[in-house]
Amino acid sequence: MSRYQTLTYSTSSIGAGASSIAGDTDKSIGPSLVDIVKLKVVPDFATGTFDVRIYKNAAQTQLLAYYPAVTPALYDPMDDSSGSPVEALEGSPLVFEDTDATGDMHIKITNNDTSAHVYTVTVEYEERPSMASDGTPTFRNASLPFGRACKYVATQVDKTSNTTLAALTDLSISLTAGKKYAFTCLLHMTDGGGGGGVKIDFNGGAATATTYIADVTIQTVAAPATVNNYRAAALNSAYTLAASGVCKALIHGFILVNTGGTFMPEFAQNSSNVTTSSVLVGSTLEVQECL
Repeated sequence: MSRYQTLTYSTSSIGAGASSIAGDTDKSIGPSLVDIVKLKVVPDFATGTFDVRIYKNAAQTQLLAYYPAVTPALYDPMDDSSGSPVEALEGSPLVFEDTDATGDMHIKITNNDTSAHVYTVTVEYEERPSMASDGTPTFRNASLPFGRACKYVATQVDKTSNTTLAALTDLSISLTAGKKYAFTCLLHMTDGGGGGGVKIDFNGGAATATTYIADVTIQTVAAPATVNNYRAAALNSAYTLAASGVCKALIHGFILVNTGGTFMPEFAQNSSNVTTSSVLVGSTLEVQECL
């Protein structure tokens, strides 16, 4: 996982005395708050000068940085130790915020030469969280700050005369396509001793898997324990425990995400019964991104 991300593009031809068009000025980067640690703008051939302006909005009313009459190329930071300017390593950050909140960077280039030019732009940047006044960070991918997340059941989920699996939405965590995650889920449950038992799977969200494997243990709490062990290879593989009273399920697994989206378990009775089966408050799902 790289600390820095890079935006690289070439403008369309910019005529003498003209400026870059909107399509060459407003470029999507995803986050709206970043530290710019390197900026490079190189013309197709070195005649004349050019100006570079970085704006915080598409309307170009909030100027953040201005580089006038650049020649032959813009390097920030620049290494001039050899007598010829070249790009240096990452420098002091320039804090950029897209105040339109559209995840765009706004770089305007004005060609001061008498000939048209195409410019190649490279921006190296590091995403940063926004900070509340009390120091609390807000992340763009709020589900997995620092690559991990833990959710808990805040409201007891009950099933009565119902064997249809339904998502435990309190445990919903968003996963990203192409990424790999390890997860652990602990469900505290009961069927009230009525005989309905419990049934669970991990097919409650929109995420799909290229690879999925999970080891599951469902058991009664009271001795002597009734223990069911499962190895699952699909999100919709169901794990069950018949009439059980107080019971628990512990699931350790791995998923390589195909289609990104929400990820969460589902719950139902194993067999329809008028005595309620429940997932209790305090049940948890923890997800950790794998490198």
